[in-house]
Amino acid sequence: MKIGIIGIGYWGKKVVSEYISLLSDNLIDGLVLYDNENSMTDKFKGISNLEIAGSIDDLLDRVDGVHICSPNATHFEIIMKAMEKNVNVLVEKPITTNSDDAFRLLEIALAKGLVFQVGNIFRFSNAMVEIKKLLDDDTIGNVVHLSFIWDHISPSPSSSNEDVIWDLMPHILDMINFILGSWPREIVSVSTKRGGIGETVNKSSDVLLYYGNNVYINVRISLSSHKTTREIEIQGKTGTIVFNPVAQNGWLYRSGKQQEIVMEPNNTILAEIKNFVECIAEKKIKINSAHLGALIIKEIEAIKRVEEIERSKKV
Repeated sequence: MKIGIIGIGYWGKKVVSEYISLLSDNLIDGLVLYDNENSMTDKFKGISNLEIAGSIDDLLDRVDGVHICSPNATHFEIIMKAMEKNVNVLVEKPITTNSDDAFRLLEIALAKGLVFQVGNIFRFSNAMVEIKKLLDDDTIGNVVHLSFIWDHISPSPSSSNEDVIWDLMPHILDMINFILGSWPREIVSVSTKRGGIGETVNKSSDVLLYYGNNVYINVRISLSSHKTTREIEIQGKTGTIVFNPVAQNGWLYRSGKQQEIVMEPNNTILAEIKNFVECIAEKKIKINSAHLGALIIKEIEAIKRVEEIERSKKV
């Protein structure tokens, strides 16, 4: 099996390194890279069974699956080309920049029997799995409130030109869905801040979501912080869990006592790409289907609509 990677930027380089480990372990037969800047692929030249393609079409003609790490706006066109050539796809979030395109691609993949997945990487985190287990075991009782603080240190190397909602909310919405198994019933409020005078891209946002059963979720996301923060707090009737799904550590608070939650951190990128390779071999999809990605885009669009309404009130 050969895998292609399109887009060898900040995140693409991390992805390539993990696929090289699959080459070393003989879990894939070859790796093909493409980036529109040749310099991005130079550091990987000379590796056994690794090829550099001259174009996207050239890459797609050589591979069984493609991992797309290119800018958001390019996703739809590249995925469409891949599916026309019957190539299986794993695309980094967001799957596309509008839900109509996402569902259109999903229908094509289903009709062709292709594996089509989106980079919901936190579904592969041992920390998330452990927290979900604690919730399912009723460790803190019924969930009554969640809060997310998800800040990137400025400038973010992977997201300098991206809207913070499009860049970070897909992860947040997916993690909430993983924890609660549901989607927002209402986008209560959206407050955004742009990078500076004359800038048109949102760099930070506060979002309030309502999930029914009197459960509200506060989300603070930023691409312009002076420190990186990844903190999720889940309040239940009988206790509270606070954890970091990136560092994969956390604490349980009950009856005035603090207890560390035992977790075994794992390599989430490696787990995700192994799952992709396994799904191609087994011709089935598990854990991170593109359907999840399409539903997330619908929610992002709803958030953006509320943002525009609230922004118009300030003019």
